[in-house]
Amino acid sequence: METRFFLKNTKNKTTSIIYFSFATLNGDKFRLSSRQTIRTSLWQNGFPKRTSQTQEIRKVIEIYKGTIDNFIYESVNKQQRQPTKSELAEFVQDLVSGKRIEHDNTIEYFTNEFLNDNSLCLADSTKRVKKIHLDNFVKIIGKKKILVDLNKKIIENYKAKLKRERKRDITTTNNYIKNVIAFLNWLWKKDYIADDLKKYLKKDREIDKDVIALNEIELKTLETANFEEIHLQNQIDIFLFGCYTSLSIGDIKKVKEEMIDENNHLIIRRSKNNSNQRIPLIREAIALLEKHSYKLPFITDNKGSENLKTAFRKLNLRRKIRISTQSTDGKVTDAYMELCEIVSWHKSRKTAITMLLSKNVHLNLVMAISGHKKTTTMNRYIAFAENDLTDAMNKMRS
Repeated sequence: METRFFLKNTKNKTTSIIYFSFATLNGDKFRLSSRQTIRTSLWQNGFPKRTSQTQEIRKVIEIYKGTIDNFIYESVNKQQRQPTKSELAEFVQDLVSGKRIEHDNTIEYFTNEFLNDNSLCLADSTKRVKKIHLDNFVKIIGKKKILVDLNKKIIENYKAKLKRERKRDITTTNNYIKNVIAFLNWLWKKDYIADDLKKYLKKDREIDKDVIALNEIELKTLETANFEEIHLQNQIDIFLFGCYTSLSIGDIKKVKEEMIDENNHLIIRRSKNNSNQRIPLIREAIALLEKHSYKLPFITDNKGSENLKTAFRKLNLRRKIRISTQSTDGKVTDAYMELCEIVSWHKSRKTAITMLLSKNVHLNLVMAISGHKKTTTMNRYIAFAENDLTDAMNKMRS
């Protein structure tokens, strides 16, 4: 069911009344008056023409459409059914008569609807990041802006202002843009906006950065670690499990015994894209699960991350890592930091993928294990092992 419009002529025939038109799944059609009139000559293809004369009526009609479509969507999503004809008629009549407080049509409202759309299967950690980025989007374009205000100019102005904000490199700026693009795409697919606005918002080209992954020696150091401090050993065990499975930290948190079949395959639904993943567990991964009774230690993001860095320091994992940042004006700065200072759980996933590729496992097999769908996405995780590069150079004179 979708909100459409048609005109019904008045007696003078130069003006018409705009009616809502609805069609149910079984083909029944019914119409309800919007109580809005328009000159017939200003109507085209089921909507007011885009002219200065129709600016106000377009805004009213688009607000009505967004409000009613959201009412239908919530009925389908929450009650698993379309509203009945009488329910919809009552809602529309109250709306156009002013008895009903109009649905909040601000862009801020729709950002919250986007984040709470269960069909997107967003993990809580992903929601937190997206909310920060979308709140910033609303702040930049203006909190009072409503959905029908969105246009090419506003989107282009948003990017220009975003890039002028201080203390943000191009990678972070692109992450903000990526999440706004996802929101705009959601609006477009839901038919809440009449133009595919994401085409006006593009990420800037970034420099290639070093992939941060552990090498064989560093991985062995972790495998032989035996801390008396349980909280430190726990973080190492979690990190190693990521190295053995290529799972993200969000998915590691979900692992439990019933997810493992009789062939020691871990069957898990990924948090990021809701895809089903089947990972054969190697003996080292199984040993870690058995050690912790098939439930890895509770992970507190902030404190756990600090404990992980402390463990790496005590293991003297201090290899210098180049960290490259690029400002929004294109200037590139390289800094060198010790591995123990920049390690995170996600580095275990990169380590797993890098290790598999360095041992000549076919890319398609690695993607099947890691859950990646596109080779372009996969490229960011790929790093060549140092000995591979050395062997390649030695062939120059062999």
